[in-house]
Amino acid sequence: MTAILENTSTGKVKTWTSYMVYAPSDQQHWYVAETSIHGPLIHTFDFSGLNASTSWVGAPQTYTALLANQGGDVQVTLGSFAVLIDGDICYSGGPVDWF
Repeated sequence: MTAILENTSTGKVKTWTSYMVYAPSDQQHWYVAETSIHGPLIHTFDFSGLNASTSWVGAPQTYTALLANQGGDVQVTLGSFAVLIDGDICYSGGPVDWF
């Protein structure tokens, strides 16, 4: 599981995320939280949707925030999960990336 971040320009942050599981997933409820170095939550990216594979990479999402150029992090939220076709649920370990 990953959370990757790129500071694209002043105040803009682009993030994407991915995971690999042992059986094809049916769907995911997957969120990435962007937080300022000063602590407040800036934005939550929603990567939820359907999937039919053992791996998944979310399409990059961009958000503009004035605090983005001051530093912070993006993290897959600990409540994020993928539902596998056999009914098992795989939860995120909360990977993080800093900017």
